[in-house]
Amino acid sequence: MSKFSHSFMKFVWRQQQVQAVASIFFWTISLTGIFYPYFEDDIHSNLGLGVLTGMVFFFLFFMISLLLFGIVYDKWLKLWRFQSIVAQMRNPYSLTKLNPSEIYEIVSYRIRALESFGRKAEADFWRNRVRTELREDKDALRIFKILCERYASESPEVLLKSNDIKL
Repeated sequence: MSKFSHSFMKFVWRQQQVQAVASIFFWTISLTGIFYPYFEDDIHSNLGLGVLTGMVFFFLFFMISLLLFGIVYDKWLKLWRFQSIVAQMRNPYSLTKLNPSEIYEIVSYRIRALESFGRKAEADFWRNRVRTELREDKDALRIFKILCERYASESPEVLLKSNDIKL
């Protein structure tokens, strides 16, 4: 990978992170601008607030509403749990952690292929890496088992045992 493409990927990755935070701010401003004219008369006559105070009130209301929605969405509904797993799996800067699909590929194909070509040291390296990864990350183990049930002709336990991987 060239230095330019690596720098460009890092720039895009960082831009996406900032974009998520900035979108909350811009959504709040947009919603304030859209809904304030509908409630402007009520705010002036009933509450006696000025235009700036009323718009700040709406801004804070929408900001708190969006943040509470995000907290409920994340903590209790857990609707983007798999999105974060996929994002971690696609992270080009994650060099130390194997994702479950890589573990499945290594256990299903790579170790056997390396041993058939007489590259025992490399096969042992991957065997130890997978063993460490599955012991430390229970989510990876759970997803690895799901992948094995869907795609492998053998159960996860048989697949691990046939590759001499003990958890």
